[in-house]
Amino acid sequence: MFMNKYGLSYVVDMDQVAYLRFVIYSKSVSISPKKLKNFRDKIRKMTPRNHGLSVKEMVEKLNPVLRGWANYFRIANCRTVFAELMG
Repeated sequence: MFMNKYGLSYVVDMDQVAYLRFVIYSKSVSISPKKLKNFRDKIRKMTPRNHGLSVKEMVEKLNPVLRGWANYFRIANCRTVFAELMG
């Protein structure tokens, strides 16, 4: 806490900050859990069990979404997140 010309001001020491679908920690960057859940739900909707599509058509449908998501979150420390999604 310090005094400025307008009165008392509080400085908050935050452990994490959410910004643009990322969670920024003091030494790392991660994907927001809410956005990760939304992504999983989107993939589930795109891949119903009785879809009637061939594997090739399903891959063509999923590929742009998966590549876009991976490219957007490539700056995050998310090796384990990608491994969990693949397994």
